[in-house]
Order: sequence, then C-alpha cells, then structure tokens
Amino acid sequence: MSHPLLEKLAIKLNDVLETTEILRLQVDELEEKNQILSQENALLKSRQSQWEHSVTTLLDKLEGANVVQQALAIETDMLV
Repeated sequence: MSHPLLEKLAIKLNDVLETTEILRLQVDELEEKNQILSQENALLKSRQSQWEHSVTTLLDKLEGANVVQQALAIETDMLV
C-alpha cells in the first residue's frame, strides 16, 4: 500500500507536468502570433516608407510649380 503523502506528491507532480505542457503550448502559439505580427509590421513599415516617398515627391513637385509660378508672375509684372 502506498503512502498517502507519496500519492499526494504524485498527483501534484502530474498537475505540474500538465500545467507545464499547457504553458509550453501557449508559448508556442504566442511565438507564432508574434512572428506573424512582426511580418505584418515590416510590411506596414515598408508601405509607410513608400507613402512618405510619394508624398515627399509630390510636395517637391508642388514646390517646383510654385517657384515657376512666382517666376512667371515676376516676368508678367516686369512686362506691365
């Protein structure tokens, strides 16, 4: 016949092992989610960079158009 304390210890050890396995599975799942989120984050950063480049290009073009418009205004004033 087993000693009651050894039976309790065996039950607690089994509980610990089960809990450890559940936690390991949760960690694996979270690592997978983290990897997916990291990939999405990299993609979004790339898109943001592309947008920033596009906006900067458009702003530069608008600034160039303003310079040309100002030059034409000065020439027009000089002709009048």
